[in-house]
Amino acid sequence: MANSDYLVGASVVTFSIIAFAEVARSVRLINILFGVWLIAAPWLLDGVSSPLATGNSIICGALLIALAIPRGTIKDSYASWDRYII
Repeated sequence: MANSDYLVGASVVTFSIIAFAEVARSVRLINILFGVWLIAAPWLLDGVSSPLATGNSIICGALLIALAIPRGTIKDSYASWDRYII
């Protein structure tokens, strides 16, 4: 499970940085999938050493999902791309 946490953590950082661009804001929704994985991983993978690790994974997954949902404001206009910015 530790390897899964390392891979998911690096992926979350990568996709979050990509989502900083307004035209790529929809990429933040991928982090919801990573959050769901963090919640499910303790029961699907071996290597959970303590209930504290399980709780940490659940809390981090829930926070990741909650923080990936807000949209924020769009500051610029991107002509025909405006309808794709979510």
